[in-house]
Amino acid sequence: MQENEYRDNFVDAVRLSRLPGVGAHHFAELIRLHGSPRAALHAWSQVTPHDSLKAPLAGAVGGLERYFAEGGRGVYLGAEDYPALLDRISEPPPYLFRRGPLWPLDSFSVAIIGAREAGEAALSFAHDLANALASIGVTIVSGGALGVDAAAHEGSLSAGSRTVLVSATGIDRVYPASNQDLFDRVAERGCILTELLPGTPPRKDFFPTRNRIVVGLARLLVVVEGRLQSGSASSYHHMRRLGRLVFAWTGASGAGAELPALILSQGGLPLSAPDPLPILHYLLRPVDSPA
Repeated sequence: MQENEYRDNFVDAVRLSRLPGVGAHHFAELIRLHGSPRAALHAWSQVTPHDSLKAPLAGAVGGLERYFAEGGRGVYLGAEDYPALLDRISEPPPYLFRRGPLWPLDSFSVAIIGAREAGEAALSFAHDLANALASIGVTIVSGGALGVDAAAHEGSLSAGSRTVLVSATGIDRVYPASNQDLFDRVAERGCILTELLPGTPPRKDFFPTRNRIVVGLARLLVVVEGRLQSGSASSYHHMRRLGRLVFAWTGASGAGAELPALILSQGGLPLSAPDPLPILHYLLRPVDSPA
């Protein structure tokens, strides 16, 4: 597909997603029925007036044109390079903005998440596990937050470039601001992804929806620390609904041990050391094989 055609389909994906009644699940159904955002938008326009939009569109489209003119990149549901694992979740993002050379993404991937205020032992575990996995070609996915997320990204960067940071802001924003250097290095060597339009600031309700992308991109999830009411818990529940495997670190203590304890009580697998072999055992199975 020519670059202009790809870009046009991306813009049409934004237009289609803004139509009334077209949530992420319905968008995916339309793409599977019609094959591309352009074809789906054309079919929709034949039967449904769309003068009422969820959000002002003219400014968004103008912003997209500037974004691409300045070298911006993105991917839309239905494109050949849309991540295959993400396409399998119930509400795959209609489109993603991206930065960084790590593209396209494969399915040899693990999400590592945990508390923002994790202890030193947890941070060391996340860093060393990510480093060991990235060293053997596994892509590490996390959310770019302070604490365990940042440690996992740092560990994978120190082993090469195999890390994906899923942001809860626009592609041109950094949250938290103190992670600016981390975001810059991931953009240089790995991949930053977001479903939010450029310029979008962080908002509390963006984080749970971001978490579905973090786990959607991964074959399995490792939870290092977390409370029962936390972003890590929402990621865990997303992963359970997908039926994908979850590991929990057995070294968590205090309040940070709440979520790992729940995971282990519900059939999750224990991980006591940053040893990649137990994880590799499951990654080497076919994607659709039972856990």
